[in-house]
Amino acid sequence: MSRNCFAPLCKEGYPSTRSTNKVLGIRNKTLFKAPKDPKVLAQWVKAIPRSDRDLRSGIDRVCEKHFAETSLIKYFENVMADGSIQKIERDRICLKENAVPSLFPDLPQYLSSIKKIRKPQVRHLNTKSNNAETPNLNSSFNTTIIEYDIFYNIVNQLKSTILPDATFISMVKDDLVIGWFNNDKDTVFKKIIIYKDNLNIQVFVSKVIVNVEGIMQTATDFEDIEKIIAIVNNLQACSGTGLDKSPQSVACYGYVDAKKPGTSFTDSRCTVCSKERKNMIDLQRIYTLRQREIKKKLKKQKSIGRVKNITRKNSRLNNKVLKLKEKVGLLKQKCATASAAVIENELTRLPESQQEAVRACFAAAKLKDPKGNHYSINWIYECLLVKIKSRKVYEHLRTKKILALPCIDIQEMFSLINYLMDI
Repeated sequence: MSRNCFAPLCKEGYPSTRSTNKVLGIRNKTLFKAPKDPKVLAQWVKAIPRSDRDLRSGIDRVCEKHFAETSLIKYFENVMADGSIQKIERDRICLKENAVPSLFPDLPQYLSSIKKIRKPQVRHLNTKSNNAETPNLNSSFNTTIIEYDIFYNIVNQLKSTILPDATFISMVKDDLVIGWFNNDKDTVFKKIIIYKDNLNIQVFVSKVIVNVEGIMQTATDFEDIEKIIAIVNNLQACSGTGLDKSPQSVACYGYVDAKKPGTSFTDSRCTVCSKERKNMIDLQRIYTLRQREIKKKLKKQKSIGRVKNITRKNSRLNNKVLKLKEKVGLLKQKCATASAAVIENELTRLPESQQEAVRACFAAAKLKDPKGNHYSINWIYECLLVKIKSRKVYEHLRTKKILALPCIDIQEMFSLINYLMDI
């Protein structure tokens, strides 16, 4: 895509021209793409005196200086409530529809087609036919002259005074523009005062017209302008609520006055946006607290359900234990009633070591108190071997009454050993 001007001998868009403009602080000319409409493109080709190559639609560009002022859109125009038209300079110049390049200042003058603007015809007033209206016209004409004199006197005084930092003065047609640059390299001015030739005042903060408290609608002398500049210099744009749901209040002032009592440059929000931000944060806090309470209730309900399940499980296990104890009691009764002859006949099928264990268990089942139990010599030998192998297993078998084992006390064990040795 071509980034320089298609017009012959024009240097706009070249890197050398851009670097020079950057050093001198000059704005680069806006480049417009060739139109896609074949009819308008044919008019451009006919108007541009170049024959070495064809003009390509959507690729080649022509800069703004080859178009008449009437073909360029340099301002945003807004119709105010009183019928007046408010103009704000655009960041980027646009081209009107069906505009055709006609000016070529780098070429001979005869190649440029300049249309002469004819002055409107002056209508002479008939003073004889309408004498009553003549004084009113003269008075309005005189007041207009006075307003112009006041306006240009104030403009001349402003040029010779020292303005606040980052402030500029510019004449846009017949209006005086007093603006403040942004701290960053942004082309949009953060504050603008438009002083019209009819002495009316309009204040813009971040592209939005604001009604600042203490600023008059008209300025009739230089002191009024100085007061307005001092007030606007202390203003900064309102940053809104800072929340995604409602970035800015509907009734936002659009500015914050740092000199107002109770405020400072750190306060970046107007009172309306601050209140709305506080209300929205409070609502969010209440919502989060409610959500926490709901979560606590759900957690409590879950814990209650778990406790109920555990109690039910414990009751079921306790019932099983009781049933098993009843079965064990019945088995003990059967063992106690069993005759010695039947037991001996059944024991013959088991190994000798197991026979001693079964005899000891049957003997212990017949006694109410295990202290009065008597053990055979062979069974005591087996108990000693179990104790030697694992004291923990021995204690487990004795306490759980799995086997009829003697007490693990050392003295008793020694007495048993001595007793066995004597035998």
